[in-house]
Amino acid sequence: MPEGGELGGGEPIVISVSVEEFRRLPLVGSGIVIEPDRDDYVIHLPVIGKTDPSPQILTTTILGIGVAIRATPIEYAWDFGDGTQPLVTTDPGRSYPDQTIEHPYTELGDFTISLTTTWEGEFSIDGGATWLPINGTTTTTTTDTAAPIRVEEHVPLLVNGDNT
Repeated sequence: MPEGGELGGGEPIVISVSVEEFRRLPLVGSGIVIEPDRDDYVIHLPVIGKTDPSPQILTTTILGIGVAIRATPIEYAWDFGDGTQPLVTTDPGRSYPDQTIEHPYTELGDFTISLTTTWEGEFSIDGGATWLPINGTTTTTTTDTAAPIRVEEHVPLLVNGDNT
């Protein structure tokens, strides 16, 4: 608040952030990491996914007062692009061998993975000492920016030591 906590007319300043304003913020999707990092994947073997669970903080000034808005991811909906139901979880995933998000493809082809992240928000007008909740959530959807993943079938072939 400005000095005295009032505008020139003696009215107190009330600053709030509505869910509509929260939904208009330029949040960046939480990102998609697919493991193992390869050009092709083997049918029926799991593809591992993970994302960045870090909050995002955006700042602005309203009536000369600095306002910070913190968006924290609370839910992830993984769409693996093969027509199966999205995997919805509060877990951002982990790398192999401790993976928690995985999907085995049961069909051959090229698939584009997307991730919809649900964010909850808070705002602060005192430099982050006190955070007040924003009633409601917003979402971002990230599509893997790399080429679609290719699921192939690999057939093991036993050969003699001389490759015959």
